[in-house]
Amino acid sequence: MIELVVYEENSSSDTRSIASQETQSYTSNHQQSYGFTENGVDLNGYNFPYHTPSYQHNDQQSNPGIIDNGVDLNGYYFPYQTPSYQSDHQQSYEFIDNGVNLNRYNSQALRKILWSDESRREIAKMIFHPEHSKLLQDTLVQNDELINESIFGVVFENMFRVMEDQYGTHVFGKLVECRNSSQLLFIVANITLNTQTFLGSLYSKPGANSAKGLIKVLKNSVLVYEITSILTSKFIELMSDRIASNVILQCLGILNASQNQILYEETIKNCLKLATDVKGCFALNESIDVIRDLHRTRLLQIISTHAVFISQEPSGNYVLQRVLELRHPIFINMVCSTLKGNYVNLSKQKFASHVVEKCLMTFGTKDVLEDLMMLRLFSMYLQSTNSHFCQELLERLEQDMDKFRTSYGMNVYNMVITGVI
Repeated sequence: MIELVVYEENSSSDTRSIASQETQSYTSNHQQSYGFTENGVDLNGYNFPYHTPSYQHNDQQSNPGIIDNGVDLNGYYFPYQTPSYQSDHQQSYEFIDNGVNLNRYNSQALRKILWSDESRREIAKMIFHPEHSKLLQDTLVQNDELINESIFGVVFENMFRVMEDQYGTHVFGKLVECRNSSQLLFIVANITLNTQTFLGSLYSKPGANSAKGLIKVLKNSVLVYEITSILTSKFIELMSDRIASNVILQCLGILNASQNQILYEETIKNCLKLATDVKGCFALNESIDVIRDLHRTRLLQIISTHAVFISQEPSGNYVLQRVLELRHPIFINMVCSTLKGNYVNLSKQKFASHVVEKCLMTFGTKDVLEDLMMLRLFSMYLQSTNSHFCQELLERLEQDMDKFRTSYGMNVYNMVITGVI
């Protein structure tokens, strides 16, 4: 896993602390340096906040740069800045919201604009414009390295605003799809340094979509562990929101078991809280569908063993019904056995009666009918407000008598023909 660390001068090599934008600054004498480590290896030159000297065309001032696989990534600033280039094209390009002819902004013309003195301001205008943002997306697809770097510089400086914007999110998505490893590292570093801002962006649909696009690109990178770790810090809050929960569900759906390990554990640990939450129950139901292997078994075991409690909850009964709908014999038996002795009482309740009906429609018929037949005042029970669900189901059983030629099936048949229901 890649982690952001701080190395203090004259301190032991294993002294570490998370870098903060507000409290740390890069000093020219390098008394304090910031970096990422991967498997104990210092990724040289990634300092946060990262500042490099102003780029000079005459190269009078050397640029320390960033070293990535032996390549000097010249001109990357943190916050990411692109060099200011002087050219023969001193004309100022303005992007007019109404009536602009985008056809005249071909790749060559756009390249001149991006490297002009006003480029940063103009790119920022384009990102948040419905039509101009499409031009930036089309330009990014062309993979012009210089143009893409310039666009990335502006996006990086306004990253969370871009992610949450209805038009900016599409530019951000195209940018990460370029799969530039250095740019992806900067993006994840920025998220690591601004976790609360990142998490806050997930409650908007554009912000959630931006994060989902990033996770999709990072699924084959160790950087994805940083994202899943951050998501666990507000796990219940995120899973209890219909929009933000989609980001976690994206991870559960496309990442492997190792990458999802920390999210699996959080889901299992908090499943009862989510089951009883009006919005969290929906996210938990979807989690049941995508969690794999032994983690899914553990999750279903906890839900099944708390079936009596969950079935009586306005939200929880939906989760229990979902478990029964899986038609897994082990967990159907576990749920029905847990509910045994409580069916009559549960059948009278508004929410739990749905669970009883679901049990009757599965392999739990025997346990349900045993409970019902033990009640002397069964006819009074059938007049209860919410018992009509079970009553209607028993009436339908009369049409399928051949399927119920067991002792308990005959009991149902006898109730039907003797007019008990």
